[in-house]
Amino acid sequence: MILLIGQYSSGKSTFVKYLIDKDYPGIRIGPEPTTDKFVAVMYGEENSIIPGNALVNDDRKRFKPLTKFGGNFLNRFQAAQVNSTVLKGITIIDTPGILSDTNNSAGYDFKGVIEWFAQQSDRIFLFVDAHKLELSGTFQKIIEMIRKYDDKLRIVLNKTDLVTEQEMIRIFGALMWFLGKFSKSVNPFLSTFFFFL
Repeated sequence: MILLIGQYSSGKSTFVKYLIDKDYPGIRIGPEPTTDKFVAVMYGEENSIIPGNALVNDDRKRFKPLTKFGGNFLNRFQAAQVNSTVLKGITIIDTPGILSDTNNSAGYDFKGVIEWFAQQSDRIFLFVDAHKLELSGTFQKIIEMIRKYDDKLRIVLNKTDLVTEQEMIRIFGALMWFLGKFSKSVNPFLSTFFFFL
């Protein structure tokens, strides 16, 4: 399982589309907040959407523990089955774009859901838009929370192809300063960085 976390319009859904080389059912991509659900993108013979309530009751899937987050969460959770060979070995969790402290108050424990997926995931990709380094309070809290999963964490600094080399140095420095606030040493982050163009 691969978990994608990031602020809105940081490239999470576009990354999924690139990996599977097609749209998944229900995908919406744009500069404004588009993904408002947790979507488990997984393999299926035919493209389809499975609602959260059905998904957590399917013993062949591993989502049953998510029932503890209640009906409001399950209404914002679904699987998108896609006939893509890439998905035969992995499930990708595309999460809602994080806006601010108030945008994720949809009547369920947003940070708790993120932590559950972080525990279950084999890899966590943290997406950061090179043009939007003003990281919201909610996003900062989530970064702090997932620090305990450093061994799984990879940071994707996205849209770097749209900045100059000089700007890239400034952006990288600012991001490393910010991430350093969550650790006594920034060195653990250096091994988790890569850039996605």
